[in-house]
Amino acid sequence: MQTFKQQVFLTCLIFIFTGCASFYKPIAPQKLSYQNSNSQNGIELAYKYDVLRESGNRKYAKREFRHNLNVVALRITNNTDTTIVLGGNVALFAGSVMINPVSPYVMKKTLQQSVLGYSPYLLFFPFSFFYDSGSIRTTLNIGPLLALGLTGGNMLVAGTSNNAFYKELKLYNLVGMEIQKGETKYGIIGIEGTVT
Repeated sequence: MQTFKQQVFLTCLIFIFTGCASFYKPIAPQKLSYQNSNSQNGIELAYKYDVLRESGNRKYAKREFRHNLNVVALRITNNTDTTIVLGGNVALFAGSVMINPVSPYVMKKTLQQSVLGYSPYLLFFPFSFFYDSGSIRTTLNIGPLLALGLTGGNMLVAGTSNNAFYKELKLYNLVGMEIQKGETKYGIIGIEGTVT
């Protein structure tokens, strides 16, 4: 019986430590090094894939792969004599296929951590810990504290992280933004599928 209790306790610990929400870590496209670049008609474009995973956002990167989406960091330098607007007088192409960026809102909704997904931690509510001290058996009801702490804490972290992710996507959304002559802008866009 003691072995069974130890196995249940160990299973609970594994569940707690592997299923926790994770904090969002900013991508910060202006701080990245870009290996891939090309220049055409006076516009220099550098890009970097896999930025969610590389910035330590494992949960978002897994959902990115699962939903066949890519978050891509960009650096665009305008060496033309006119103002350019991504999605206006400038479009992105992969070969002969035009890339239509996915909106920040859709990217957030698709890739976000599930806030309600942490409600199963409430199942720890009736959990009690028993220990014997000589002839006295003591019960420690840690279930309510454990259940509410894990559920509330994970929901708070997931919600806060999702908002930080969305805020960064909107802050660095280059679609519709003017890039003046000689100016360099950094951005993050979402695209469907894998483009090389």
